[in-house]
Amino acid sequence: MVSPDKRNTGFTLLELMITVVVLGILATLAAVGYSRYVGRARLSEATAMVAEMVSKQVVYYTEFAQYVQLRDDAGGDAVISAGTSHTEVMDGFFPTNLTSAWRSARDATSVGAPATWPVGWRSLGLRPKAQFLYCTYFGAAGVRFSGPVATSYGARMMTILEGQPTPWFYVLGACNLTGALTPGTLDNVTVVGMSYDRPTLQVQNDGM
Repeated sequence: MVSPDKRNTGFTLLELMITVVVLGILATLAAVGYSRYVGRARLSEATAMVAEMVSKQVVYYTEFAQYVQLRDDAGGDAVISAGTSHTEVMDGFFPTNLTSAWRSARDATSVGAPATWPVGWRSLGLRPKAQFLYCTYFGAAGVRFSGPVATSYGARMMTILEGQPTPWFYVLGACNLTGALTPGTLDNVTVVGMSYDRPTLQVQNDGM
């Protein structure tokens, strides 16, 4: 016989509510921590890739006295010319998975076989460390710089010598650092880059 003092009792409603609240807080903290981890990992990829692009440009310039375009829409001509466009259209980024509106819906994308890489990447011997990239990359180069300065991420990074015959280049990486894939939204896009005269990583985020 069970003693009246040892009757089985369940959780009270208050205890259940407290448990749910605590579990919710722990889940939120875990989600935030994971999001930050994803952001650090993707920024680490962008930092390494952009730094490699810059170092390859410097080596190439030392040998050939010119910089190379690193755009996916270079039309097969990686070597710069006086009229080289630096317009940062999305078609110029590689891998080409960003939309024209800089949307945040970007996940890991295959870089494909080396034969399919932009001619500039192959000219410099760029080699992604993995078969998939979370960020997408772009490089512009020229011997004279002209607008539109206001809409150019690269122009904001460099010392502009507009119209003067000064060899220049810049490289950009566009990343969705949060891992929140929300098609159709203009958020979570962070742009990092370096230029010929500023070889330290610059981070630009316009709140998109």
